[in-house]
Amino acid sequence: MKAIIVLLILVSFHNVDGQSVIRRNPQTTIEFNLQTGGTVFYGDISRRALLPQNRKNKKDFGIASSLAVMINNGNGIETRISVTMGTLNGIRYDVLGGYQRYFTNTFNEADATIAFDLFKDRKRFENLTIAWVMGFGVINYRTVLRSLLTNRLINTMGYAPQNLPEDPQLKPSDMRTDMVGITGGAVSYRIHENFEVSIEHTYRIATSSKLDAISGEGINDYYSYTSLGISYKIK
Repeated sequence: MKAIIVLLILVSFHNVDGQSVIRRNPQTTIEFNLQTGGTVFYGDISRRALLPQNRKNKKDFGIASSLAVMINNGNGIETRISVTMGTLNGIRYDVLGGYQRYFTNTFNEADATIAFDLFKDRKRFENLTIAWVMGFGVINYRTVLRSLLTNRLINTMGYAPQNLPEDPQLKPSDMRTDMVGITGGAVSYRIHENFEVSIEHTYRIATSSKLDAISGEGINDYYSYTSLGISYKIK
């Protein structure tokens, strides 16, 4: 993973001809970015197409915040290294829709992404940027699954093994770790030489179906993260 992150940073500092932008392009910038917003958990990607598993009672929403270092090479490519902390929540049903469970997930995620300015050479507004974001991350999490009706503990992820339901006490252990693939879009506007505001929406697809402590029929749980952010240019 370290090798991939180094490769992403090198991409941000070089043009396609392999020459360093830092040495001859004064537009290269480094910025700190702070974002905060909401998460929506969708469940297994094989069961729903870009819609929450439970749309009626709006229980699939969480919150998250992230801090990133962004390197823009001045040629429409921005490399980002970020850390995100937040929650995922949701109500789950059995195949007949009768047995109701709910889960709470707390996570931290380290991401490496690249944003591509889609209209760099044909901008109508110089300070406006519309970008496609893609990359990968590592998510560490703990999840608790309970009965919606009785609050009985059903299953956990990231906690020590328990003798359920006789021993309901939660005992944290090593957090569970999965990889996530990231894709989405971002719109930003520079309001000052050193400040930029942005709105971003990304989908995060995990390499397992256990973010909600339920093993689904498919293999990939996914969620979205929608956020507002502000960036400060330090170089």
